[in-house]
Amino acid sequence: PEQFAENEREWEAYQRERSAHIREERARSARIPWCYLKASLNAFAPQEILDWLEKPTAGLILTGPPGTGKTWTACAVMNEYMETRKCSGRFTTAVDYMDACLDDEDERCFTSRIIVLDDLGKEKRNNWFNSMLFRLVDSRMSTGRKTIITTNYSSNAILARLLVGLDDLTATAFKSRLREFTAVRMEGVDRRGR
Repeated sequence: PEQFAENEREWEAYQRERSAHIREERARSARIPWCYLKASLNAFAPQEILDWLEKPTAGLILTGPPGTGKTWTACAVMNEYMETRKCSGRFTTAVDYMDACLDDEDERCFTSRIIVLDDLGKEKRNNWFNSMLFRLVDSRMSTGRKTIITTNYSSNAILARLLVGLDDLTATAFKSRLREFTAVRMEGVDRRGR
């Protein structure tokens, strides 16, 4: 009996190590920056985030000033989502997504089950990019794929920026889709300034 208990403990330790390795590989494959590879939700996560993980809407928009934990939280949510659903993900900044569109290398943003689009609003705005963002959000929603957006702008301010240059019909469609996202305001002091 003692030998079986020892083997069981070894097996459990192996399983924990294997799960951690698989989780880290998924995060690397998703191109999560190294400082967020092990991001996880804790007891201080806003309830709206935990609710979203239980019953995801089309997406999640995390707004707030710099340094309030938006990117960390987005990566933690993506890590948890990929872990529980055993699926692929993709992390990109808005600037990098814009570059990928220009180079026609944005396919993984469309096909991954969940993506993080970080720092929306930091890129140089133009009509073409707003159209590309609409295309991305529309495609992901129509296929049931989840999108997490982080931005320093308020929900209303980022929406106004996204609609610039779009015709009225496309702007109305974009607004309608973004209303299906869960918006969470992240508050606090800049954690990077400590």
